[in-house]
Amino acid sequence: MPLPTGLPASALGLVRRSRPTDTSGYGSTSGPGDRPVGRGMTVLGDNDLHAVETDSCVFRRSANLGVGTDKYRYDQTLRGGFERGDKRQTGAPFYDNLMLWLTKQGMVGINMDYRLAPKNHWPDAHEDMASVIRWVKANIAQYSGDPNRIVLWGESAGASLIAGYLAHPQFYGPGGHGVKGAILNSGFYDNGETGSNYFGKDPKELAERSSVEGMKKLNIPLLISHTEVDLPDAIVQADHVKKALCDAGRCPTYLVLKDHSHVSQNYAIGTADVSLSGPVLQFIGKLK
Repeated sequence: MPLPTGLPASALGLVRRSRPTDTSGYGSTSGPGDRPVGRGMTVLGDNDLHAVETDSCVFRRSANLGVGTDKYRYDQTLRGGFERGDKRQTGAPFYDNLMLWLTKQGMVGINMDYRLAPKNHWPDAHEDMASVIRWVKANIAQYSGDPNRIVLWGESAGASLIAGYLAHPQFYGPGGHGVKGAILNSGFYDNGETGSNYFGKDPKELAERSSVEGMKKLNIPLLISHTEVDLPDAIVQADHVKKALCDAGRCPTYLVLKDHSHVSQNYAIGTADVSLSGPVLQFIGKLK
């Protein structure tokens, strides 16, 4: 999944092709073999899943980085489902609000989608995650990002995807997983016995593809959270993985977001409600 160099923006990501056609106000991303998709989207080559989003209005330097460092940091925000979902909701500011908030904090934000079931299945989405990280390591410096200061951030299935990537070294590059820390909001870390179109139905494979055991071996800081009015299983899974990590001597930063639901937590990013963005900024600022 090679991505080209020289794109004039900081917000990059894998996107599907269902996009508006109005490209006014957005930077050009033309290149050999590329075709415009709309709103600054360009499909790279023949695969509609491989596209780069270039919102040039997002990229700017901040006089106050707000994270106790004089270097830019790159945060990759993931969300969506293994069977549905998209990084942008038509007619709504979500989830551009996360990218805008990140840049206001002096970071370089990258938002990605991934291949979905039932057309795709394990390990396709996890390989997409690995491919993006490899590209960032090789190219993010030209967007003022530090390839050695990558932080992953995901909610719901996005958190599950990040956990699955980190928990399974088979997806790592030559230098390891390549990240400084991860933020996991309302994720699912144990596949259980029911199975799914993405993870399969075989009990042995479901256990192998779960994340808890691999997470216990990680040596990077984790912020794990659920909301007060979350999906019941998201609360159970967050509590379970917290206990497993603490039992292994690797307690995460743990957060329960009061007065929020499974989805409202991310909608609040960039507003006066800092119940999530505040702890996230503190967590990132403490990373070494």
